Amino acid sequence: MEKEGIHTNLTLVFTLAQAVKCAEDGITLISPFVGRINDGFAKKYSKTYQAHEEPGIHAVKEIYNYLKKYDYKTIIMVNH
Repeated sequence: MEKEGIHTNLTLVFTLAQAVKCAEDGITLISPFVGRINDGFAKKYSKTYQAHEEPGIHAVKEIYNYLKKYDYKTIIMVNH
């Protein structure tokens, strides 16, 4: 759709690899789901996280830093 000039928002982005693929493909906007990432870690490790240690927040920081480092234009809109 992006190739046709239709801007897209890819939701349900959970990993850096998914975000990078979106950016490489020229996706306008991605929406990482912090809460779902947190839920996955909580279930896998049977642990509750304090706000400052949430895996979803760390994932979004990692995605943001990577996309900025390599000058991708994809916008990140965080869903929590």
